[in-house]
Amino acid sequence: MTDKDYIKLIIGHIGIGFLISVVPFFSKVYAILILVIGLYFVIKNKNKNHEVLYVAAYIVGSEVFLRTTQGNPFHEYGRYFVFLFIVLGFYYSGFSKRAVPYWLFLLFLVPSIFIAVKSLDSDLRKKIFFDIIGPISLGVCAIYTYKRAISRKAIDYILLGIGLPVLACCTFLFLKYPLREAVIKNTESQVFLSGDYAPNQMSTMLGLGMFVFFLRFFLSSATNRMLFINGLIFSFIYYRGLLTFSRGGMITAMAMVVILVVFMLINYKKHIPVKLKLVAVALAFPLIFVLASFQTDGLLFKRYNNQNPSGLYKSYETEGRNHIALDEIKHFKENPVLGLGVGKTKEIRSKERGTSISTHNEITRMLAEHGLFGIASIFILVFTPLFFYLKNKENIFLICFFAFWLLTINHTGMRVAAPSFVYALALLSIKKEPEINLV
Repeated sequence: MTDKDYIKLIIGHIGIGFLISVVPFFSKVYAILILVIGLYFVIKNKNKNHEVLYVAAYIVGSEVFLRTTQGNPFHEYGRYFVFLFIVLGFYYSGFSKRAVPYWLFLLFLVPSIFIAVKSLDSDLRKKIFFDIIGPISLGVCAIYTYKRAISRKAIDYILLGIGLPVLACCTFLFLKYPLREAVIKNTESQVFLSGDYAPNQMSTMLGLGMFVFFLRFFLSSATNRMLFINGLIFSFIYYRGLLTFSRGGMITAMAMVVILVVFMLINYKKHIPVKLKLVAVALAFPLIFVLASFQTDGLLFKRYNNQNPSGLYKSYETEGRNHIALDEIKHFKENPVLGLGVGKTKEIRSKERGTSISTHNEITRMLAEHGLFGIASIFILVFTPLFFYLKNKENIFLICFFAFWLLTINHTGMRVAAPSFVYALALLSIKKEPEINLV
């Protein structure tokens, strides 16, 4: 891809964000075009270059944008079609026969589904699929990607597939939900600045998009012009992510940035361009945070410092998410072998507390609803990529992707396709190539 092609893609997706902000109906057209063009792309090439990963990546990047703009034909558009495209990849390219851990992972999900069928009071399909589609999608994606060889350039394009629709989304938010029209009176997550949609999901995707362009700033900016463009984009997305006031996605993104920077310092400490980029980053991140905090009358700083508008510190023990997690641990202790069944914790919460809030923590949900099988599943998900890393220490992406999955499922569960898909990307085997050009 030439610089000119890249700039066209950037301008095109800024245009998509602008167009949807002016003509909301185009969001529905956009959702259909993604599927039609994606199918054409995969079928025409018969997935010879793992085109399903590019299409799935784009769906992942556009999922929250389409939910926000009501362009998706149905709510689970993203998670379902990522799953379906990966299955299409199986048809053309087969699957890894070495992915035994993830076949076991899928098998371990089955008992809880049978229990749910017997124990749930009503609306079985909806309750089961809402919680199980994320883990199933993760298992299927992992089976496809496990130790599958791919070039670093291909990884760059896959990540760009995630980043471009996030840029479109960020443009939409900037135009349709500007800061000047927001009324910020507290230090809670800001629904308006998140596009009148879920701030935790928006923050998650903006954080991931920010990291994509930060990565390009470091590794794919061969000229000063590209360096400036990528730096401007990741700064823009980071700034807008901060304004959601949802900390999970931004903290996750910063953790990925730190991991990447540490890797760069260890492996490329003699490269002057790396040091100069680090100086620029070291200045940019705090300055953007200070700017956003100033524009919100200091409330952003208080939000990240866990204070209310008056400056009083809030107790984590009183937060709803903490109560939900503790309830799920209690349910696991009461049903340690097979668990309660998929979707049952939400149903119990609705009866006991009068709220149908879904869990924000996938680990405690798996414990409560899957029991010992949930523990076994967690072990597989955590240790398989870590063992893989011991033999692939040159893979700069693996730990970043793994960190995104682990941190994301602990603050927003698996309500979007991103954690499942990004986790699977960590299992790809990067072909050894000449040293990365850092100039």
